Amino acid sequence: MVFLASGVLGGSSVADAAPRFVATSTDDASLAASAWEAGVACTGREGAATDEVVIVRRTIPSGWLGVAHTDPQGRLHQIDVATDGARSAEVIVHEVSHAWISDGPVALVEGTAELLADCIATRLHGAAPLQWDDGRDLSGLPDLVVWAPAVEQEPNELGVIRTDAYLGAGRLLRTTALIVPPAELWADASLYWPELRTALAHQGEKGAMLLAAIDTGGAGQREALADADHDGLSALAEQWIGTSDDRFDSDGDGWWDGAQPPPDAFAVPLDGTPICTGRMAGAEGAGVIVASGGTLRGEGLPSVVARPSSRPRGWSGSTGEWAGAPRLSFVPAGDSLLVQLDAPAGPTTAGAVWATVDGAGLTADAGCRSTATTTVWAADPTLTPVVADLAPLIADVGREADRRLGAATGRLAVALGGTATGIDGNVVWIANEEVQAAVDRSALGDLARLAVAARRLELAGDRDWRSAQALAMSLRH
Repeated sequence: MVFLASGVLGGSSVADAAPRFVATSTDDASLAASAWEAGVACTGREGAATDEVVIVRRTIPSGWLGVAHTDPQGRLHQIDVATDGARSAEVIVHEVSHAWISDGPVALVEGTAELLADCIATRLHGAAPLQWDDGRDLSGLPDLVVWAPAVEQEPNELGVIRTDAYLGAGRLLRTTALIVPPAELWADASLYWPELRTALAHQGEKGAMLLAAIDTGGAGQREALADADHDGLSALAEQWIGTSDDRFDSDGDGWWDGAQPPPDAFAVPLDGTPICTGRMAGAEGAGVIVASGGTLRGEGLPSVVARPSSRPRGWSGSTGEWAGAPRLSFVPAGDSLLVQLDAPAGPTTAGAVWATVDGAGLTADAGCRSTATTTVWAADPTLTPVVADLAPLIADVGREADRRLGAATGRLAVALGGTATGIDGNVVWIANEEVQAAVDRSALGDLARLAVAARRLELAGDRDWRSAQALAMSLRH
């Protein structure tokens, strides 16, 4: 993740176009070549490199994941990648980006490289992730204006200081890019603080706010660049757009703060619970195509799986897959189409996920309703009319449970239909018989309380149904 100036390789010359990447791994060379093409598309110009750029897998001292070697003319000629690097794709993309930005204060060089690497990764459509950031609080962040990290073979700063400095530099440039066009930031091979200050001074109040944060040293930079809610926006950026850095989704619409999804996309919950798409399979069933994307940092393209509303033979609610097949590709006739993350995201995940669905035989669906906190659907299509009445009751009970018990740590998904009541995976299933009995007694509120109580206990690791019934009773009063 660092670049080093070094001597010119014998016989090398400036590459007129894309350099030839040479590596023991054809995957490494192919990824670097693709990253170069994407870098040209992002910046509108060729990077600086010698005719041949060598990619070397080795153990790098001091825990570096990658090193970009440039010659005195700023030309990239070698990329070192840690031998056991699980993040090698992300590292290669970052180091390739140093062909465009390799001179200036280290925070601006690394931050701009991160910004460009994100653009490159977006154009690679899943071949490499966005640059890693786990949303940490940057407690070890030094003053980025004067930060000068030790390089290879020199005594190194504490790991947390170096890590936080790199993450802080990336967040600084990503925040800057919200008000200064990225093309201005990587227009030349160097970016210096006076140039950045001039660019920010032309951005009115927002630019002045960022300049003030930069000038207050590590403490002020740490506060401005925090990302307490892990939505990928810095605290200062949230202040600009009027959202909260304490809430991933400030307005409760299901989308993370700062989201810019494609048309017809759905925000996919990070806890792995399903969400409605508003589509269902027609009389003949439907083939389904799922596309996903998002802003997860340091992780591969988010994997989203479609799921049917019913439980047909072979479907596993616990794994979200068909037995013997990695992905659902067909929705049975009459079933609502839902989507869910293939596996819940980890607690240090920063960013979010969206998905789109398409396919022949899909029609509009009234049997599934989702909010930011709940999903309710009719697994049995005959129960579709119940969804409209039950969904708002569940939302109301959920808010009451939050008031009494504290905010829930996950969403609630409720399926109506089938022969058994219980929890399968992260879904509360309520059997046809119980639903019909509640309708006959005008007691849908009881079902809502039972569903909320069961999910609450499941999140706490308790799947005892009697305990769920007892908790549901307590929510009546």
